[in-house]
Amino acid sequence: MKIRIAFVIAALILTTLLPACSLDGWVKVSEGEPDIVGEITEVQNSTRDDISGQILVEMDESDGTSDKYWVGIKPDTTVNDYRGDTPETAAFADLAIGQEVQVWFGSPVRESYPAQVDARRIDITR
Repeated sequence: MKIRIAFVIAALILTTLLPACSLDGWVKVSEGEPDIVGEITEVQNSTRDDISGQILVEMDESDGTSDKYWVGIKPDTTVNDYRGDTPETAAFADLAIGQEVQVWFGSPVRESYPAQVDARRIDITR
């Protein structure tokens, strides 16, 4: 009987603590609202294999962290183009200065100015 009670208590503790140990604190798992929305003001290619390049996204107002973000685009970053009649899959090469984008973070924000973050998803909206 004591073993059964100890097992139930251990199971309750694990189901309470494991979600707190997840990455949800800095990586948004659900799509939900984008982390930032702004205009691309610079595009930089990369020669590294682990990153396609980065874009500088400037927002009209600060989000409490920054008003500018260097956003890294990795090979597994999803890029979508919503400017036409139907959404299309896009790539880093399709990102250009002047486009409005929505960005979902895929890494913690690195504190600097401009702030730095890797994208999980980018939608080109205008």
